[in-house]
Amino acid sequence: MAIKNNDYNIAINENIIMKAENLYNPNRLIMNATNLILTNKRLIIHDKGMFGKGDNYREYDLKKIKVFNDVPCVQINQTNYIFLDIQFLDSDESIAMPNIKMAKAWRNNILSLVTGELNTLDYGNTGNKKESYSTSDQTKVSQYASKKCEACGATLKGKVGTVVKCDYCGEETLV
Repeated sequence: MAIKNNDYNIAINENIIMKAENLYNPNRLIMNATNLILTNKRLIIHDKGMFGKGDNYREYDLKKIKVFNDVPCVQINQTNYIFLDIQFLDSDESIAMPNIKMAKAWRNNILSLVTGELNTLDYGNTGNKKESYSTSDQTKVSQYASKKCEACGATLKGKVGTVVKCDYCGEETLV
């Protein structure tokens, strides 16, 4: 079953960047399927229960990923299996990935969203070809622009394609 925006209460100002369905965690006793959704604001993890019972939803705000020496704490752990390890301010998540290529794509997109380098996002896993960036988008000369804060209406200035934090309310907005 395909993931839909209304399945996970995706807000109007929120876009799905990546999604993965039916991942399995080999460290769990019960082999539940897991759906992952990465939006521009949060990471959603949905562990499906056996026979449709006992679903478990976990949502993490991307602003709450730990940053150490200006580097977000998102790593790939490759022991017997491949895991994407994400350290949040209040907890840690370890997500099993089927292959290293997929793990790298998820890590790179999470890093891009946390650091505000949105021109390096890869929309390859959304199923929507219109959202994919072309190489010509990445070679454009950076331009500065102003935009109103979505939360309080204050004027924000910054480089096009980056996330700017409002001085008044703290909301982060894409310029």
